[in-house]
Amino acid sequence: MNNYAKKTIAVIGIAHTGLAIAEVMRDRGAQVRIYDKKAAGELADEIAIAKSFGAEVVTGTNSVDLNGVDLLVPSPGVPANLPVFDEARIRNVEIISEIELAFRLSKAPIIAITGTNGKTTTTILTGRMLQESGIETYIAGNVAAGDIRLPLISAVHKAAPQSVIVAEISTFQLEWVHKFQP
Repeated sequence: MNNYAKKTIAVIGIAHTGLAIAEVMRDRGAQVRIYDKKAAGELADEIAIAKSFGAEVVTGTNSVDLNGVDLLVPSPGVPANLPVFDEARIRNVEIISEIELAFRLSKAPIIAITGTNGKTTTTILTGRMLQESGIETYIAGNVAAGDIRLPLISAVHKAAPQSVIVAEISTFQLEWVHKFQP
């Protein structure tokens, strides 16, 4: 399902990556519902951002309404043992990570860097070398160094086919990956 127009996507978690998923998928014509267990009062800024691009937001509950949902995308760090995932499997609702979704949408090649130590340094160094060689490059993923904080899905949304995306990927981001082959 790479054509997401008129599909309903449920995103669990409204933090940085959840908002990026919602924004990109709304731009692609999907209906987006974001769920977060925190109370609305704790998420006023995030809710305003999500609503500014047309996402529906449900807060203050661990429950997710899967009626009519075509795709479930948990934000990184959402525990995989939540009951909603069992319910989604029973209903045949596909569950994928932001990394998987970004990979499916990407027209640009992705270089993914993972491991125990040195991921951020290797990701930034690789990205800078590509940039210095004249290639339009996006440094993304789990990198949070200096001014670099770009979810992979946001980089994919911005990148042209001739660009390169260099992404730091942590193990917790690989939880719901099925076809990701950078």
